[in-house]
Formats: sequence, structure tokens, C-alpha cells
Amino acid sequence: MNATVSLLGGLDAIVYNTGPPKPGRFLDLSMSDWNYASRLLIFSALWITYYSIPHLSRSPHPSMVFITSSATREPMMSIALSSTLRVAIHGLVKILSKELGPMGIRVNAIMPGYIETSRFYQLVEKRAAREEKSREEVVEDIKNSIPLRRIGSPREIGKVVAFLISPYASYVTGASIPVDGGRASVIF
Repeated sequence: MNATVSLLGGLDAIVYNTGPPKPGRFLDLSMSDWNYASRLLIFSALWITYYSIPHLSRSPHPSMVFITSSATREPMMSIALSSTLRVAIHGLVKILSKELGPMGIRVNAIMPGYIETSRFYQLVEKRAAREEKSREEVVEDIKNSIPLRRIGSPREIGKVVAFLISPYASYVTGASIPVDGGRASVIF
């Protein structure tokens, strides 16, 4: 963090985003999987938060955005670790928005749905094998479960993040915003 701040001359925003934990249902996972996923998903968020606050507090428009998953709102059995542990980030967002708000630091989360990434296709392959369907059939089933009838793009996630860290969102804090084509769009 100090090297980044030194190189850039300050810190205006952080975007928390991690790689995914191991996919699987609860009974497929070990305590070692839960321990690793907790460090990946929860402790990394705590570390970046603690180390960024002193620098963000000096910014004229500080913001934090935590990228989680729509599975925190509508859990998916096939990604039990993510569905369970990323919920903690939403609690952290609420706590931080209240505690850091008086310092002017805005804290929000976004909950991506099905986004066209390598992880998406990894889960499609597993589901196709489990349901004895083709990859194309599974993708079509997923599209049909989404009101907009398509898979999202990483660029669409980036646009929402850009909005949240911009001055256009200067009165938005403590929000968890779904970016999921309407699949599980309930803001909490």
C-alpha cells in the first residue's frame, strides 16, 4: 500500500476484488477449503481496508468498492464457499459506511451475477457434466433465468465500479448493488 501511494502520490479509491474460492457443494468441501476461502475472501478485505484508511482519509473524494457476488443474495449450492463467506463483506460494507462516513469515505459493494469470465465457463462445464447437458444448453438455461436474457460482461461491472468511485455517486454509501441483469436484483 505504501509503495502504491508513494508511486501515485495518494489514494482516492480502492476496489476489492478477489479470485474465486474453490467451487463445490458444502459436503464436497474440507475445513482446509473453508480456511483458505476465509483468508481469500474475508481477511484480504480486512487487510486492504486497514491499510488504505489512513491514505483514503487524505483524499478529497475517497471511496471503497467491494465486489462480491449475487450469490450472497441468492445462494448457489455449487459455490457454497462464495455464497457463504462473501455475505460477510456486505456486513463489513455497512459497518464501514457508518464508521467511515463522518470521514467522508464512501463504502459500497456490487453483486455481479453471471458474467462472461473463465470462472463462469468453469461452472458451466461442471453443471453440464452434472446435468448431462451440453455446454450450450446450460448457457441457454442460464440466459433464460435472467430477465435481460444474456450473460453480463466484465466491462459492465467496470462501468458500475467507475460510477461508484466517481463524484457522480457522491451521496451513495452503504449500498450493495446487484449487477445481474435482473436475476436476483433486490438491493439490501
